[in-house]
Amino acid sequence: MLLCYSRPWKFSQRKEGIVHTAQHPLLNQSLAPKVFRSQEKMDRLKFKPDYGVNRENIIVKLWDEVHRRSVKRPYPLRIILHEILLDRYPDLQKIPGDFDFEGHRYAQRDILVAGYFMQWLGTNVGNAFFEEISERIEADTTEEVFLEKFLEQKRQSVLPVMLHECTSHCTPRMWSPGFGDGHDYRNSCVSARDEAVCACILLWLGTLSGMEFTRMYFGRVNQADEASRASMKAKWAKTSEQA
Repeated sequence: MLLCYSRPWKFSQRKEGIVHTAQHPLLNQSLAPKVFRSQEKMDRLKFKPDYGVNRENIIVKLWDEVHRRSVKRPYPLRIILHEILLDRYPDLQKIPGDFDFEGHRYAQRDILVAGYFMQWLGTNVGNAFFEEISERIEADTTEEVFLEKFLEQKRQSVLPVMLHECTSHCTPRMWSPGFGDGHDYRNSCVSARDEAVCACILLWLGTLSGMEFTRMYFGRVNQADEASRASMKAKWAKTSEQA
């Protein structure tokens, strides 16, 4: 069955910029639907590189799939938000939530932040970090290796960028020293809870279920890479024959 949504997004204008006012678009299938993100983030998922694969699309699609009602329980977000977060950050649990899913209460902001963080892990920078730590985790004795390395490498600076939504003050361009990338990050509000949700995702990645997800992700990336290389070789061969 295809995912079904009432409306993907609705925005309201405020003096400081554009902010989300949408409700979680879920009706019945996935707790972390692929389309529950801004248009800017959706456009990144649609990008098709001339060579290689769009890892952001691969990991977001997988994140959607592992949260559907048809898959085995418990869902990653249930573990992350109702077990790890409760244990590590109990003071942040005092929120009403926006909707129920399989008997648990969830806040749409938590779902959004988790989805954006997973998408960041598919970017060039995020994937490099993800791959580096994943290669050593099998031999590591601590489940906190992802979080420890994330903090050690001072990766927290990616959060305002990750949660950023473009406004009229943004003029995106190629990054350059002294001028940045043209985005106005002043409207990127990262709360203590947002930081905690991202930290708990990193902690979950060090668990058995997190490592299983990691293997599934890199397995799909490798398959897509092989298919891309085969396609390029076929095009080169055809071009050579026509020359």
